[in-house]
Amino acid sequence: MEETRRQWIKTMAERMVCEIARNMSGVHLATAVTQDLKGNKQLAGVYAQVGGDYTFQVQFLAEENLFVRLAKNLMGDDLTPEDVQDYAVEFFNTLCGRFVSEIINETHIKARLLSIRYELPPLKEEILEETVAFTSEMNEYAVFAWASLPV
Repeated sequence: MEETRRQWIKTMAERMVCEIARNMSGVHLATAVTQDLKGNKQLAGVYAQVGGDYTFQVQFLAEENLFVRLAKNLMGDDLTPEDVQDYAVEFFNTLCGRFVSEIINETHIKARLLSIRYELPPLKEEILEETVAFTSEMNEYAVFAWASLPV
């Protein structure tokens, strides 16, 4: 992938993740300088496959407490684990919808979200080509990653 497009996608992803988390639930994320913040943290994850003219994967991993806060800020304190998972998927669906739309507009490919799944820890570590790390105002770790995007 050409370097300018790769940088554009990364910058767009950084901005979009922070904006959507803040607008949907009031959670403030900031990009992290390093991805070594993960340490021994237990991460939950939401994953999607994107299909169409070009197939690629997208994932959002975060400490479970971040997903709980996302849901609480929208729905209140009476949450079940299913509510947290449902809201994590809703958040991810919004994020990926915007992410994929921006890529479609830039590359003029046809694409759509296929399967979306939520997984609790321990996660199978999937190495994706591009990764952006975040920390929240409560020092929670998250990462947005994607692989095999069109040039």
